[in-house]
Amino acid sequence: MNYVLPAGATDAVGEYYPGALRARLPAVTPDGDHGPAFAALAAEIGLAETVGFADMQPSALDGFFRLRLAQVADGLGPLDALAVIELVPDPDGAHLAGGFADRFQSGWPFARCIFAADPADAPALSARLGLPVWPWGDGEPKVLRTGAAAGQPVAVVLQPVWGRSGSTTAYENQAEGLVRSGRFTLRLFCDPSKRRGATLSALMERAVPENSANAGAHVELLAVPDGPPPVNRATTAEQAWAAYFVLAAECRVGDGAAARVIGRASLAIANHIDAIGAALRLAPSAALLLDVHEDRAAAIRSGRGATRLR
Repeated sequence: MNYVLPAGATDAVGEYYPGALRARLPAVTPDGDHGPAFAALAAEIGLAETVGFADMQPSALDGFFRLRLAQVADGLGPLDALAVIELVPDPDGAHLAGGFADRFQSGWPFARCIFAADPADAPALSARLGLPVWPWGDGEPKVLRTGAAAGQPVAVVLQPVWGRSGSTTAYENQAEGLVRSGRFTLRLFCDPSKRRGATLSALMERAVPENSANAGAHVELLAVPDGPPPVNRATTAEQAWAAYFVLAAECRVGDGAAARVIGRASLAIANHIDAIGAALRLAPSAALLLDVHEDRAAAIRSGRGATRLR
């Protein structure tokens, strides 16, 4: 993953750490199969003592948790290399999920890390991350250490593919609590009635930021079935929900490494009864907690919650 810096980019990493391996973080999406790219990145880093990532915007930092995902899939701890992350400001409106410092503590893929930036930008970047950011050349850098380790427990949160709603605070609280407990946490946006494509991708681009303004999971993923949309010919609410549970069990994630990790989860939180089928299929070994959310529970009892399935 050695590479040539783009024209006009700074090279502070090379100036202060001239022996560092230079690496580039692969781009990620909620539905891509990124395991091979991050496995290749881990192999490229290998036994390097120091690895540098230049011109990293805060909104891209959650991509590092995909590297940790690859490690968790193989039962490994963080890499021993010192990671030197050169930060640059984001454009206006770029999203970084809240609670980054918590996610760093329980899920960073490097045992040691330095965040650094231009002295003029460092204070604001530090405030955004909730972690020390070293102004290049100003004294000694703060070396941060993660609490992640080999054999890390895994937790999963399942929720609908909705934008911000009355339940968003509950979703965020669940993710925050699991991340802070030391579990590597994945959140699945599930809907058996939806299918992959440009429309759903656009919805996910809105749903993920709107549901993680205050706290997010280490990894955010989409889980929907393959194949054509379902046809449900149920005539009663009971029949509709029975069919829905079966359909929900067909939801899958697009990332192979993530699927393996989810399959070994020890804890799953299913938000709304809608998510039960997906939780049982994707995380069969997990202790399952159901948060019914009273507004949806009332709709289900009245039969209104199943009308969209008929």
